[in-house]
Amino acid sequence: MFGKKRTGDTSGFTLIEVMVVITIVGLLASFAMVPLSESRAKARDAARITTVLQIRNALAQYREQFGRYPLNYSGGDPSAPVFVAGGVAPTLPSWGACDRPLPGIAGGGVVTPGCPLCSAITLVNPLAYEASMQELVNAGFLSVIPRSNPGEPAYCYQAIDDQAYIVTTLEASIPSTRGAPGSCRPYATSNLTWCESGTPNRSHCMCVGE
Repeated sequence: MFGKKRTGDTSGFTLIEVMVVITIVGLLASFAMVPLSESRAKARDAARITTVLQIRNALAQYREQFGRYPLNYSGGDPSAPVFVAGGVAPTLPSWGACDRPLPGIAGGGVVTPGCPLCSAITLVNPLAYEASMQELVNAGFLSVIPRSNPGEPAYCYQAIDDQAYIVTTLEASIPSTRGAPGSCRPYATSNLTWCESGTPNRSHCMCVGE
């Protein structure tokens, strides 16, 4: 009757059974995190590709109206003042400028195989990038200066004569010498930087001009 304690009651889980369940749940969760992480990287890539396309269209409109692309402000362009942090002027031609140091690369510079003289001061110059993009904003072709999110690949800009390109890095892409669909890699110059490199990388480039 009531109050009588039953013997041999085997209801509940043993400690070993609980540990086994926890281990299985942990393994399943870790397997699920991999595709989730890849999905997030692909979503960030899609957002960056959209931004790069917007900048490319703005560059084409700017060129049509003003007969040139926004100037390089990191050096190498006699028509533009040089914006360099610390007031140190670069001695090399301008290889372009980025809105922030690129994550995961020593010194914050971009990977430039075959170009050991390319210094971070000309490659990673947020002030120069801001000045170039501000020209597009002032002309009404962009509403705001495009900026990358902290910890994510940067946006970089370069203009050479009658050509210009904007470049970023795709997290979820497979390193390639050809680039992702829609990219203008390989860019036909001998500088071996960013889009021109023959070394497999994840650069995504949108080019304007010849």
